[in-house]
Formats: sequence, structure tokens, C-alpha cells
Amino acid sequence: MLEPMSKKGFTLIELLVVVTILAILSLAGIAAFRNTAGNARDAKRKADVDAIAKAYETKFDPNTSLYPILDPNGTDFTNGVIPTLPEGGDYTVLLTTPSNAFRICAALESTPVIRTGAYCWIHSKDSGCYCRGSSQGQ
Repeated sequence: MLEPMSKKGFTLIELLVVVTILAILSLAGIAAFRNTAGNARDAKRKADVDAIAKAYETKFDPNTSLYPILDPNGTDFTNGVIPTLPEGGDYTVLLTTPSNAFRICAALESTPVIRTGAYCWIHSKDSGCYCRGSSQGQ
């Protein structure tokens, strides 16, 4: 007489359902992580632009009404270096000669259209750009 087969393990359909659910959950997690990472880089860009603007405002000379050039070795910043973009490179535009005004801009990732820092320097009112300008000079 034959013994009945004992049911051990999972059927192919059950395994496919589990794998599909895991794939959907992992895709949702990856999408959320990308968005969070982009927001974090945007927060760094904004903080860096604010720090550079603050360094310029701190060094403003009311006698000459000029903003001097920032030290390229970064001594004008608490961490000893001029902030750089998260992906590398510099913010636009650091002064190369003393001037009576400045504007520092960064392109943000959180907008649907990719922009550059140079674009933002020209179009500083664009919502995909974060800019700070001089408040004492001119």
C-alpha cells in the first residue's frame, strides 16, 4: 500500500508571490532613498551657500564698501576649507577681485529640470536655484 505524500515546502506559486512582494517593497525603498539622498544634498548646498554668503558679509569693509576675496585656503570658514558642491566642483560665483556686490548660487536636485550653477547665477529667481546675494554693499 502506498503512503500518502506528506506536504513539505512551498508551492511554486507561493514562492513567486513572495518574490513579487519583496521586489515591489524593495523598489519602493530605493525610490524613497533616492529622494531622501537628493534632499540631503540640497540641504548641504543651501547650508554651503549661506556659509559663503555669511563669510563675505563678515569681511565686508564699510570704509571702502567692498567685499574682499575669500581666502582660498579656507581660513574664513570654521572647518578650514571653502565649501564645495556635494558632487564636486565649486559654487558659482566666488569673487576674484574685491567688489561692491556678490551673488552665490547653487542648482537644486529636487526640481524636475536639471540646472547648473551657472544657469542659476543668471536666473537666480528660478525655483530650482538657491541664491544669496550681498546685503551691505552697492
